[in-house]
Amino acid sequence: MHRWREKAELFFKSEFYPAIISFLILFGWQFSHEFNAFVFEQTFHFSIVISSIVILLYFALFAYAIYFKKDGSFTFPLIINLLFATKIHYQAGVYPAFQIILAGISILGFIGMMIRHGNIKNGKLSLGLFLLALASFLSVINVPIYTEVFLYLAVFSYALYFLLYLGIINTTETDTRRVFSITVFYTAILVMAQTFILYFDNGWFNDLDGFHLFYGWGISNDAAIILASFLPFMIYLFLEKKLIIYRLIVTGLLFITMIMTLSRGGTALIFLMGIPCLIFLIKHKIINKRFLVAAITFAAIASIFFLLNTNFYYHLRHRIFNEAFAMNGRLELFSDALRVFSRYPLFGSSVLGDRDTGNRFIVYHSLYFNTLAVFGLFGLFAMIVHFIQKYKLIYKNFGTFALLLFFFVFITDLYGLLDNTYGNLQYTAILIIALAVFEKSIPEKESSELLIEQSA
Repeated sequence: MHRWREKAELFFKSEFYPAIISFLILFGWQFSHEFNAFVFEQTFHFSIVISSIVILLYFALFAYAIYFKKDGSFTFPLIINLLFATKIHYQAGVYPAFQIILAGISILGFIGMMIRHGNIKNGKLSLGLFLLALASFLSVINVPIYTEVFLYLAVFSYALYFLLYLGIINTTETDTRRVFSITVFYTAILVMAQTFILYFDNGWFNDLDGFHLFYGWGISNDAAIILASFLPFMIYLFLEKKLIIYRLIVTGLLFITMIMTLSRGGTALIFLMGIPCLIFLIKHKIINKRFLVAAITFAAIASIFFLLNTNFYYHLRHRIFNEAFAMNGRLELFSDALRVFSRYPLFGSSVLGDRDTGNRFIVYHSLYFNTLAVFGLFGLFAMIVHFIQKYKLIYKNFGTFALLLFFFVFITDLYGLLDNTYGNLQYTAILIIALAVFEKSIPEKESSELLIEQSA
């Protein structure tokens, strides 16, 4: 039994574990549409088998973690990959069962792990996250009661972020930065694979008129900000000075995928996030002749590929040069946000408040305008407290990982001027996990020897 547990520990600390989880989620995302939408017919669906296998695996892994009082970082691949599991649109009457069941298992698993670990403590970010959770609940005061309970998941989201944060800081080991970064690396491969699959289903670049990337869990803009958010932590792994070419190829594919989203924000984030990360690599002497040759070769091949695909090149050029500074109705949305704020100044209209002509809930495409409209002055106060706490955490404990974390936090907060970053479930969950992982690493002395945990 003891030898079996030792082998299991080696497996969970290896790169195979997050890679396998990412592959299974990709498989479930691609083949579990019928199960996702609760569309059960009398015929037998292969997708139900795939979904059931993944669900049973999640249950078994969390049961293992609770029984053996396992370190919480063991759950990172399960939690982060889960964010990208659904392929259907969130709407009333159609529920992503695959993701909801896995989320339920994950929440109960985290609660069980915290109970097993005991002595639950608050962290340095607890106050801000608690106030945001409270603001989301208070905002519901101004909206009618909906019969669709699923809609309230949007309201509960900040409470779930708070629970996620407490779970990580109370169940993980002191330093799990490498575990988190490896998980992000393979989740990035998952998102890139989803993007290529969507292009393949559309016939690649042959017909891009009216083509939009729709992942289920998000759209092209969401994928762009997620991939940009992954970049600093993928760069962190280069400090190991192992598998350099492999990591370089995957990082290069990440840039290509961001371009393929045809997102103006994604194009901007390539430069905003890529340039400081490049400087970081130069400063830490990661870039050598071998690295440069591989990078230049990869960039040349990618450039030729895009230039030869004239249809894609035309659409990309049009997006960059013809629509780069088009606000696409954002100024009107900002004005609407201020109008809603004037009606509900204290607690806002909530995420369930205003709807457009298509009966869809309105997102005001700016973190700051959206906070005012949806959560009011109390929500703005909560967000300010949260911002102060997260930047104070980074500033007071500045080091190598903190610098990369700062790139991620500051650049995406800047991007939040024109997009509702915190309204993106995937982005906010990854942000909370990254901040919690960093907070747990603080007791460790920051040194080059401790920057990267060594794989067992």
